[in-house]
Amino acid sequence: MGKWNRPSLLGAGLFCVAAGLALSRRGTTVGTMLMAVAVVIALGMLIAFVLHRRLCRAVDNARARRPDAVVIPAYTTGEMVELGHSVGASVQGWMSQGGNPIAIAVRADRIEVWSGREPEPRWSVARADIEEIDLFTSVYGARGVDVLGVRAAAGGLLFVPAYRPLRNMGGSDAAGLQRALQDLGGPVRVG
Repeated sequence: MGKWNRPSLLGAGLFCVAAGLALSRRGTTVGTMLMAVAVVIALGMLIAFVLHRRLCRAVDNARARRPDAVVIPAYTTGEMVELGHSVGASVQGWMSQGGNPIAIAVRADRIEVWSGREPEPRWSVARADIEEIDLFTSVYGARGVDVLGVRAAAGGLLFVPAYRPLRNMGGSDAAGLQRALQDLGGPVRVG
């Protein structure tokens, strides 16, 4: 999986140091405001780090258990919970608005959804049941974004590919969507 963006981390660290120095030199108003901004930045970085680690765990787990598969790092969409329920799969621990780190294992006969360090995929879609693989618009957080979708006779998948995990926490990017579409063997339309 990807590496942390070192220049961004260095910049945030320098900002935090500058905020601390400003507090001691300029008094409480400017320093307090800078410290508040530094705390928000630090919390954002901590959340991003935790989500990145969870994504790496899911991808590493899927790769270890399915060495024959192409594994796509991804985040769930809002509809992914409903799709899981529709096929009787567990969606325990997933947020209804999306953003949960997952791994999509693309195999010759099926496409599997992996979450965390679980010993089995949450669910899978057989290649024979796939009706369409293409780009769609789906709910991610509080807005609609372009996502990759696999529509099947029963269930399916809608996810944000995360080849650039930190960038994709905020939504999809065109290059990642095209790469994932290619990894899935799409676009496909049956019937």
